[in-house]
Amino acid sequence: MPLINWEKLQDLYQRDLVYAFQLEINDVCEQGCEYCYMNAPSIRQGRLSSDTLRGAISDASDMEIYCIEWLGGEPLLREDVFKLMAFASEKGLRNNMWTGGLPLADEENARKCVQLTEGGLISIHLSTLNPEIYQQSHPTRPIDDMYKIIEGVENCLNAGKPPEMMMNSTTLTSHSTAEDMINIIDHFQDEYGIPTCVNVYQFYEPRSGENIDEVLRFKPDLQTVRKVLNHLQRSAGNVSIGANCVNKQYCSATIALLNDGRLTPCATIRPDDAPTIMDKGLRETFQAHRDWLVVKKLKDKENLPDGCRACKKNDDCWGCRAKSWDYFHDIYQRDPACFMNPDNFRAVL
Repeated sequence: MPLINWEKLQDLYQRDLVYAFQLEINDVCEQGCEYCYMNAPSIRQGRLSSDTLRGAISDASDMEIYCIEWLGGEPLLREDVFKLMAFASEKGLRNNMWTGGLPLADEENARKCVQLTEGGLISIHLSTLNPEIYQQSHPTRPIDDMYKIIEGVENCLNAGKPPEMMMNSTTLTSHSTAEDMINIIDHFQDEYGIPTCVNVYQFYEPRSGENIDEVLRFKPDLQTVRKVLNHLQRSAGNVSIGANCVNKQYCSATIALLNDGRLTPCATIRPDDAPTIMDKGLRETFQAHRDWLVVKKLKDKENLPDGCRACKKNDDCWGCRAKSWDYFHDIYQRDPACFMNPDNFRAVL
């Protein structure tokens, strides 16, 4: 079974509908990643009620949405997460679990997660296998966490999760060398048959109230980014790798329900004035703001930002919309950290 139902995704993209519904069900996490935007002081704290989440899931089913992307914080720390996932399954939705990975070291958690993500994804987050680098980027946590995450991966595989339906979602920061990141890409593929997604550290706008040097110290250099992404492309069979974490079709066909009820195009796009589902529910709120939520304007290549219109990758890529929002407070501008534009990259990321 493929990780993504490409036929379904393309159909929903063409009709300006939603394939993946990101649900932020928790605002706490135990993993302690120093660079995570959810640690920023300006991130609103909160947790949606189970009734609100069930209502949104029911609407998602009626809207032809294909899958739920379970996000946090750490989604597996929510006490009723498995009940909510079971409810989504009953409504005909696939479950994609985006966990840091630590809770999967508990065999029962891993077993339940495998059961409830049948046909869907389990993604974990481990950006290095080097204990020294891990400690640098998780200074408040014990080094044993790194080994617990690996144990959790093996628990899922032992419980029957196909490796091609798992993913290691890494973040490339200044803590990692290209060689270190390439090592973890190759290790997960060679040892487990698990693919890797590389997310280049983003200058998250919610962190901008902090000292700018503190935020920017996580930025990787351009040469590292290019070397890692070129290796990832080769290891994936020379599939085109764009500047964003997914292709533009998946990006467009994704919406996010944040932990306070705001509805946005992505969990890393967090404008204060985003529409909320709390009054009219998911379906009506989506209909009222559909063009913004699916980034419809950029589906016409004539509306792509300068530099993107002539890019050879623009059939599948339109840059990271979250980085555009971050820097320009506008999701339609050029990705300021696109690795295809060295001057832009050096100036911003």
